[in-house]
Amino acid sequence: MGFWKNLPVKFLRESSEAEMVATFLIAEIDSHQRYDGPIQKWLAENDYSQTLIRNVDLDNEEENRARSRCLGECRGWEDRTLIFTRFPQSLSWSLRCIEESDLPKIQMVNYVEWIDYAGGTRNFADYAQRIIANDPEISDTPTTRTICAIRDRLESGAFVPPMIAVTPEDESVFVMLEGHARTTARFAANQIVGAEIMIGSAAVADLQHWCVY
Repeated sequence: MGFWKNLPVKFLRESSEAEMVATFLIAEIDSHQRYDGPIQKWLAENDYSQTLIRNVDLDNEEENRARSRCLGECRGWEDRTLIFTRFPQSLSWSLRCIEESDLPKIQMVNYVEWIDYAGGTRNFADYAQRIIANDPEISDTPTTRTICAIRDRLESGAFVPPMIAVTPEDESVFVMLEGHARTTARFAANQIVGAEIMIGSAAVADLQHWCVY
């Protein structure tokens, strides 16, 4: 455990690819945005109930493979397409806790819609500040409304799944893979420090090939 103690984000425990996939799916099936429909459709077409995602048994390899297929069909995971285009094949996963010193390192993916919301940067705090200021350019967009709803849930004490990010081995930056709305909401609610985040680590040369790194 000595190695982990030196990392910028507080180490909670080791994780796995299977847990990342499960976390990704539970977050998106509850998002009520564009991806919950395809996930529910895949479950129905493959004779699975939502139990596959809501009651996860990571020791059940058949269920792990099913969740991997689901994420593959819906988001391009297995064949490295869509959001996972040129995503590294192998990462080391761990569950961490965000600390104050980590905040400047947390970045959005390199995706024009999110960068526009942040006013031209990749900083979640910039988008959150626009929400707090009720900026009329973004205040009535579907994404902002979703973030405000998550912020309300956070402030009421509701459970929100961990975010998922990737980092090079020197941990100089944490690029969000899944959870942009949740991350922005946590910044807006001042509940980002102490939040759980699943981190995948890989060589920077591998991460730089990812389509939105």
